Amino acid sequence: GTPSTQKFSPFATVTQTPRSHSVYFDGTGDALTFTGSPGTTLSGNFTIEAWVHLNSVSINQPIICIGDDLSNPGVLFFINTTAKLGIAYANTTAFAGTGTVTANTWAHVAFVRSGTTITAYLNGVSQGTLTTSNTFSCTTSYIGKEQYNGGTGVQISGYISNLRIVNGTAVYTANFTPP
Repeated sequence: GTPSTQKFSPFATVTQTPRSHSVYFDGTGDALTFTGSPGTTLSGNFTIEAWVHLNSVSINQPIICIGDDLSNPGVLFFINTTAKLGIAYANTTAFAGTGTVTANTWAHVAFVRSGTTITAYLNGVSQGTLTTSNTFSCTTSYIGKEQYNGGTGVQISGYISNLRIVNGTAVYTANFTPP
């Protein structure tokens, strides 16, 4: 597609060092893909976090998909149609959080596994937990796109900034102030 780097950022100023920008996805075929570690195999503790700014919350908005979310061992971390954080794997939505994401506003999202518990955080506040010891792995991961059965999937409509995967570490284990 045509994702593009933008000066638009969740941070108050664009003069900070290093500069923080975002990637804009228009929802019609945009996605970033990558292969290899650290984001293609999540077997123990991990943290996936990003700042997101959605144009709409009326459709599923995928943040990151590790492989094919309908198969096992793929997984999708997303914001669902009711604006709640979600996790889908093995052909089911396994988790939907409690708080809601607001369209056209920056929100910090984090999915953190410590032991067998994945906690979803919205703006540093726990939105609930999912218990699973599944290893999520694949050859290709997708940012801003839901991948399933080799199809095109759903794409995010909005911005993602400062996405990071910390494999092997549960960075947050309680409510926190987002970075």
